[in-house]
Amino acid sequence: MLIATVLLVAGAALGTCVRAAVFHYAVAVDDPRLRDCPSCSRPLLPQGRVALRPLAPHGRCPGCRTRIGPLPALPETLTALAFIGAALAARSPWSLVAGCWLALFGITLALIDIEVHRLPDPLNLTAGTGLLLLMAAATITKGDAGPLLRALIAAAVLGAFYLAMTVFGSMGLGDGKLSLVLGLALGWLGWQHVLTGTCAAFLLGGIYGVVLLLTRRATRKDPLPFGPFMISGAALVILLSACRFSDFVS
Repeated sequence: MLIATVLLVAGAALGTCVRAAVFHYAVAVDDPRLRDCPSCSRPLLPQGRVALRPLAPHGRCPGCRTRIGPLPALPETLTALAFIGAALAARSPWSLVAGCWLALFGITLALIDIEVHRLPDPLNLTAGTGLLLLMAAATITKGDAGPLLRALIAAAVLGAFYLAMTVFGSMGLGDGKLSLVLGLALGWLGWQHVLTGTCAAFLLGGIYGVVLLLTRRATRKDPLPFGPFMISGAALVILLSACRFSDFVS
């Protein structure tokens, strides 16, 4: 109970940083990243390469009260729930840290993709680098390089698959880069999880697309952000895998 409470509080607190990252990166490709309120130009995030200052969960500019970033309390709630999910899936400290790390970046990337159909390179790179370092440390601790090697191969295979789809115009480059991160996570579990996680992404995306078509909220020519379904599919497999992902440390 204490661990769950700590994770809920930590998730909600870090969710304010997720909110800041979404606000910062949710811009068109050629537009500068946001640091100031678009309405009153009040500075909201610090200057520099990394904008870590959290934004309040109410999602309003403290100056003009214009809504900024995601809906009120949305990233905070999602992050808190995702941390609990990571705890349910974890059987070791390594797996808990890795799950929370993926949750932070997965939620951030999904919210950005929904808003502007982008998966920014800095976030993909940081997510993948951090996960790879965690896996390398766990490999050293366990003395078994098999899972790490499989994860690297799975990332390359899944990346090649999405790259091929990018060439044919059905996916974006951001999806291909995200597939490298998810390939690492699913590959650590095993090849079956890579397959089921990928299939789950296409199944979820297909169902959503059909619903949009049936309700006439979109046409076949309208772009569909696929990143959230890639992330959701992988998260579902990780959670339901009864935590072999947690075998970072036996």
